[in-house]
Amino acid sequence: MAPAPVQAQEDMTSRQLEALSPKAATRQAHKDLLSILNPVRKYQRGMFVGVHAISTTTRAHGTEFEGLCSRDGVTVWYAPTEAGRQTRNSKVRPYKVTATPWFAFVAMPLRAPVLSHSVWQDRCSALGADDRTEWFAARDAETAVRGALLFQAALDAVRAGTIAPKCDAGQLDAKGCAAWILEGRIATKPGGVTQCAHDQATECLVLGANSDFELTITAQRDGDNLAPGKILSVSAVQYIIVT
Repeated sequence: MAPAPVQAQEDMTSRQLEALSPKAATRQAHKDLLSILNPVRKYQRGMFVGVHAISTTTRAHGTEFEGLCSRDGVTVWYAPTEAGRQTRNSKVRPYKVTATPWFAFVAMPLRAPVLSHSVWQDRCSALGADDRTEWFAARDAETAVRGALLFQAALDAVRAGTIAPKCDAGQLDAKGCAAWILEGRIATKPGGVTQCAHDQATECLVLGANSDFELTITAQRDGDNLAPGKILSVSAVQYIIVT
């Protein structure tokens, strides 16, 4: 379902919002929240006896970096209201909401990412309506950009032979590990970005490369630049898929 145009509801000024009474402010805030949520598709129990959560996303929008879009994964959590053995007929009630930021690139970042001055970007809105979009989780937009740049730099270093990667995948030497990483098994963008331990002179990120393995990459920091300096290490670990 395509997201509604930005002007679909009447915009208000900051002065108008500040002038609202508590009752009107509550009504407006609830209306605004619903306006950015995508439709919920279906309640499902999964492996649980009863429904324990329902998830949706916010509408996609731009970030402070050109070419990087974002949306939040929003989950409403439910719990049974009565003690005892639970069945599908047991009553449940919502008790909390959690949100996780997700990111996607309409264009991979350059070495010097271009700052954006507006979240209202049509290409991001269109991206949010495309189910084929590869969204990935990161703490914030800066971490997402750092992860993408580090990902590109690490693959370039492995490709050029300036770094000897390590693999937790059988008895692979550095050459075999590099081939394993580069021969079509790596996606063109990170599948998820999380930080790992590092000092002030370096940065370390764990990048989900695709659905079955991840890369841990360390690099020298290049001052305040988002792009990394020299790649120091690349290691790959294959996930154990349980079916």
